[in-house]
Amino acid sequence: MISLDRSLPDFRHDGCRNRTYYASLPSVSVIIVFHDEYLSVVLRTVHSIINRSPDSLLKEIILVDDFSTNKNIKQPLDDHIKYNFPHKVRVLRLEKRSGLMQARMAGIRNATGEVVVVMDAHIEVTTNWLPPLIEPISEDYKTVTLAIVDYIDAETFEYRSSGPNGYRGVLNWDMAYILLPRTWNEQRKVFDNYPNPVMLGAFFAMNRQYFWELGGYDDQLEIWGAEQFELSFKVWMCGGRMLTVPCTRIGHNFKGKGPHPFMTTSNGKTYIWRNMKRVAEVWLDDYKEALYEKLPDVKKMDEGDLTQQKWLRERLKCKSFKWYLENIAPDILKTFPVKMPTDFAFGAIESIAVNGWCVDVLNGGLTTRIGLFSCATDRINPHQNQNFALSYFRDIRVKNDYRCWDANIYDTEIVNDRIPIKLNLCHTMQGNQFFRYDMINNKIYADNEGNRCLDLDFTDVIGPPELFVTTCNDTSLTQKFSWGFVNETVLMQWDSYGQELNYIDS
Repeated sequence: MISLDRSLPDFRHDGCRNRTYYASLPSVSVIIVFHDEYLSVVLRTVHSIINRSPDSLLKEIILVDDFSTNKNIKQPLDDHIKYNFPHKVRVLRLEKRSGLMQARMAGIRNATGEVVVVMDAHIEVTTNWLPPLIEPISEDYKTVTLAIVDYIDAETFEYRSSGPNGYRGVLNWDMAYILLPRTWNEQRKVFDNYPNPVMLGAFFAMNRQYFWELGGYDDQLEIWGAEQFELSFKVWMCGGRMLTVPCTRIGHNFKGKGPHPFMTTSNGKTYIWRNMKRVAEVWLDDYKEALYEKLPDVKKMDEGDLTQQKWLRERLKCKSFKWYLENIAPDILKTFPVKMPTDFAFGAIESIAVNGWCVDVLNGGLTTRIGLFSCATDRINPHQNQNFALSYFRDIRVKNDYRCWDANIYDTEIVNDRIPIKLNLCHTMQGNQFFRYDMINNKIYADNEGNRCLDLDFTDVIGPPELFVTTCNDTSLTQKFSWGFVNETVLMQWDSYGQELNYIDS
């Protein structure tokens, strides 16, 4: 029921609105791969591109059907394209299921534009998205550009901002894609392009010829998974660069994860693990052992023949992964040490004033408030909503996750000196994510000076107690909390613990 030509909010920084770009820019082919997508979602993606792209730049849109079985995405799609966009859009249908990487390469082989923009089929582009994205590539053809990715709600299709500043993509030692905040230096001009270590696999733009100079994707990667790491490493380690362009914003529908028909074992990860193994063996050098220690089943996978990929790396004279970590993503080892130090405390955090009430994320995501809920039976190993860790970074994070408590003194929801605590990406720089536990007085401080403390208010007899940070009060019972487990030995070494760590064995 949502219009295919709907309007979208403009979340660009004000500094983007008056920027000008080169009058002459390379022609663009947009490559969109789909498999059994909803027809309206694919069409809305196409319509948004047509409506918001300069006709002189947009040479074509190539829709690659990766062997869909849904009839609604067959003839109805062809009819709509033929009637509305016969000269701009064409559909390429594959004769067998090939997977994301193979399907994208099939689309790029059929492209005629100088630049290819590769995107998922559940994306909507926003105002003036294309010129800022293409200009850096016109200046240096070995540049890959990325957009700020906003959210399209999977249930309501509401378009929501991902924030004003943008993020940097990195990987941890599970080879999971993680978002970290931009460095302070990069945030001085929030609307300027900035380097990004790892792309989100849903969207990128690059010179078509440069894609093939890098060998395209490893053609032995199956279905999907790890391909964004492989391409990111190739770009950075083999002489290119990758920039996020804040003046280009697109919306992505992060759909729920369901079972995939091509998963071949009960664990559901066989081909993804094989992909990880291939990327690790070619690009991670000795750091691959960190991945294998975290995921020993990956090491057991048969990675297949890597001769071509290793020859390509040698031919391109690519730098080492150590160089990549030191020069492109120096915060990976800081944020994700190969051997994570012991936590100061972990488990459930229970109120001493109101027995049976524990801190809970309340099924929330990023930027949502945390609160209190009835405690899990097991305080040391509770369910994920109540399982927190006071890490050696001096933050409180959801255990085995990358969401941290964040008490921002500039939050617009502050009332009567009550700073709400929200979940945000862990940035490891303390500040508004700094927390310290006093096991003698059972207090959780939100600053190192002991001026602000975790507190709650249970005067509302209808709803659950409210949780917040406020001025410390030594006589207040509501500012006392107990952890499921406290490592007293390391907590006594608070000031020195973890400060002189070697992040990887020499």
